[in-house]
Amino acid sequence: MIDNPFWGFSLALYAKEGVADACLLLQDKLGYDVNLLLLACWTGRCRGIAITESDWRGLIKSTRLWREEIVGPLRQVRRTLKSARWNADWGYCDHLQRKVLDIELECERAEQDFLLSRLATNFETGDASGNVDTFATAMGVDLDASDWSSLDCILSAAADFAS
Repeated sequence: MIDNPFWGFSLALYAKEGVADACLLLQDKLGYDVNLLLLACWTGRCRGIAITESDWRGLIKSTRLWREEIVGPLRQVRRTLKSARWNADWGYCDHLQRKVLDIELECERAEQDFLLSRLATNFETGDASGNVDTFATAMGVDLDASDWSSLDCILSAAADFAS
């Protein structure tokens, strides 16, 4: 693992009220990679970096297989264990769910280390809101009012961090 200030920012932001729910809604509804969304906030808010639409497309493409073949299946296993009703009296599902969560978080951290290593060295100055907008454009998704409400929640929470 590399020294990664982005990881610390992500953990702190994700723990703020409403942020986890907003991130998960965008992930489940629109297929957002939460790490990329958090990157939009961190680079804009804490580093003053604008990420171009072209760079977003490259980051989306370069993390797609990791997200689809590693993190996504782990998340599905964890969610299945969390909601498993077929063995509610057994109790071992809680233990397994926590172990899978630990592995899932390690994989999320690995993705963030990768993303940090892929940031362009020449960049324009920008802010979190602009990065979130450009990321949405690169994702090619149509955002409705509830999506914008979720993004506003995340951006508001990110505003608490020093630039």
